[in-house]
Amino acid sequence: GVALSPSGKFAGQVRRAGGVSELFVRPTDRSTKAAHVTGPANFAKGVTRIVGLQSTTDDSLLFWAGISDSLYELFQFSPSTGVVSNLLRPSSAKKPFDVSGGLSPLGAWSSPNRKYFYVVQMSAGSNSGLLAVDLGTKKVTEMLPGKITLQVAQARSGGKVFMAAFSKVYPRDDELYVFDQNNASKPVKLTSLTGTLPYPASIMDSVTVFRIYPNRRGTMAAFHVGFDGASVNSQLGLHLVSSSGAFKARRLTKDVAFTSPGVLFSDDDKLLLYGPGMNSSMKGLWAKPVTGGPAKKLSSVNGFALPIATWR
Repeated sequence: GVALSPSGKFAGQVRRAGGVSELFVRPTDRSTKAAHVTGPANFAKGVTRIVGLQSTTDDSLLFWAGISDSLYELFQFSPSTGVVSNLLRPSSAKKPFDVSGGLSPLGAWSSPNRKYFYVVQMSAGSNSGLLAVDLGTKKVTEMLPGKITLQVAQARSGGKVFMAAFSKVYPRDDELYVFDQNNASKPVKLTSLTGTLPYPASIMDSVTVFRIYPNRRGTMAAFHVGFDGASVNSQLGLHLVSSSGAFKARRLTKDVAFTSPGVLFSDDDKLLLYGPGMNSSMKGLWAKPVTGGPAKKLSSVNGFALPIATWR
């Protein structure tokens, strides 16, 4: 991978050879030699994996480094000082860094305004959490510490992030949260799924949000929910919730399985378009009013043959 700093003065490049990945950063005007960021001066063991290069506003470079496909640490390199630091655990990590154990990044992205870098991370053997890195101050904030499922159902739209996470009261059950990714606002719980779903679950089953589909503005989202566990994998259909609290979560239809080829809002946000999925006896393309009411069949063609890009 290659990353260019915001000022255009520095470029980072990952080179991979013989099972080892190496990160180099050099001035674009070639005034000095490239800095070997992941060399032996900074890391005790050879780094075999480098992912997620991310430039920050002060020309620093964030990167994940590890020795396997599952265990990484998040580091920062400052071209102006030549210093490498462990961004998530600055007080406990000293050079040369040992990345043989640590965190597994399940996903990472930048906010639309480029002010925050979000990291879904998992300590080995535990649940994952969501971290927000302020790209100006480098301050790391735990958004949903230790409460995210390993599957991490999430979606982003209109500056909003919709994410499934374990509830505090029922630590095995999902609830749906939302926050503004441009300012790392405190996540708001949108649902109260445990105890309100229409089907009884056994003691071995957990409430799971499988997939999330927000509208373009991020004002509401549809989501698949069901029971997932040792005894059943029951699909409870498609639900709808407002991101502002304008209305509580409600079920729109039970005929849509989480294997549906896609769910999409109409341009005016009045209809939800969907294909029912392979676990349903229904076929074709359907439209359901978001305010409720009967669904209308738009096409008899099996939904799996309809690319989601053609649904607008």
